[in-house]
Amino acid sequence: GICVAFDISRATLRRIKMNLGLSMLYNTVGIPAAAGLLYPWTGLTLPPWAASFAMAMSSVCVVCSSLTLNCFSPKDLAAEYARERAPSTKER
Repeated sequence: GICVAFDISRATLRRIKMNLGLSMLYNTVGIPAAAGLLYPWTGLTLPPWAASFAMAMSSVCVVCSSLTLNCFSPKDLAAEYARERAPSTKER
């Protein structure tokens, strides 16, 4: 019920933060490279088709990362609670 909803929301929020961080990192490197800011030091430019392909792959990676939430299975809280309450062999 509510505990499962909290687990799902935590997993979703973790995934959102991870996707946001990776996208920011990717765009921090990718946008200046596509704009030609690295040309004076490296002599390399990124053709427009390569920049658009890289941005498309960034979106595909975010979508695939988000789809992994379909494999999420919430903790079995009842079994975990029973395990904690069971007498351990160390206490005897």
